[in-house]
Amino acid sequence: MDYTKIDAYLEEHIPALLEDLSRLVAIDSERREALPGMPFGREAAECLSAASDMIRGYGFSVKNYDNYVITADMDPELEPHLDILAHLDVVPAGDGWQVTKPFAMKIEDGRAYGRGTSDDKGPALCALYAMRAIKELGIPLKKNVRLILGSDEECGSSDLKYYFAREKSAPLSFSPDASFPLINIEKGGLRSGFTSSAPLADACPRLVSFQAGVKLNVVPDKASAVVQGLDGEAVQSGDIDLGEIELPEIPEIQEIIEGGTSSMEKTMKIEGMMCGHCSGRVEKALNDLPGVTATVDLAAGTAAVTGEASDEALTKAVTDAGYTVVSIN
Repeated sequence: MDYTKIDAYLEEHIPALLEDLSRLVAIDSERREALPGMPFGREAAECLSAASDMIRGYGFSVKNYDNYVITADMDPELEPHLDILAHLDVVPAGDGWQVTKPFAMKIEDGRAYGRGTSDDKGPALCALYAMRAIKELGIPLKKNVRLILGSDEECGSSDLKYYFAREKSAPLSFSPDASFPLINIEKGGLRSGFTSSAPLADACPRLVSFQAGVKLNVVPDKASAVVQGLDGEAVQSGDIDLGEIELPEIPEIQEIIEGGTSSMEKTMKIEGMMCGHCSGRVEKALNDLPGVTATVDLAAGTAAVTGEASDEALTKAVTDAGYTVVSIN
């Protein structure tokens, strides 16, 4: 095989690849609330549609699996042999972008900047353009190659679970979603919860809540804590005497601290939360209940709830948000 022709083809088509990449990067395809026919939200479905148009334009057949994944085959009449697994969903954009905005791709110093350029829209298009090269150069194949583009890799890969419940995997597969040329082993991820209990403090200052991060697979870029009984300006200046702080007159908090019983405290065990968007939906659903305050721990799969609401109301709120309540204690 004359590989120089393939190299020349790919070099010639780099501008077209970058133009296609810019179109996909412009779509904020982070997983969002499910809509009818759009299991991961409107933007994720829009990105699959845009990619489908590109693929058809290059002469490949496309199959859409209910907006979970799309596939493109080199030749569906040939025996299945290789699956290429890539994804078009992205993690949240986050803050601190300097070269460009997250969804406005920019080329600078030989690099493409934008959310998804390397994880995983860019590699997905590289695979597509490799298939284009083989097809347009007329290189014969004995077996089929299938490109599988998902839209939920960042939140648990339920897209692939849906796909492989309907299709058999090819004998060989790889995912262009790591360092080139090959990684045949990857570190694992511990998705567990660590809990500790202690008597509720009866004096201030005391920690009310702590939150950091948006997804299990993303290093948090910020963290925040709510501490009752501290003066913000005094903390910033360092001029504060903790021994002189008095308990604020906040009836709801005062009642809990003094051992009141009119506000319940419960822990809910919840299944199905895979990312910060999921936990945010659950937290919002619970906090929308009258008189309820809830904090969701994504890693532990739990929600700490205080306020006045029945177990039935709490369960309904979580179920309506699309998740499953395992227990309430």
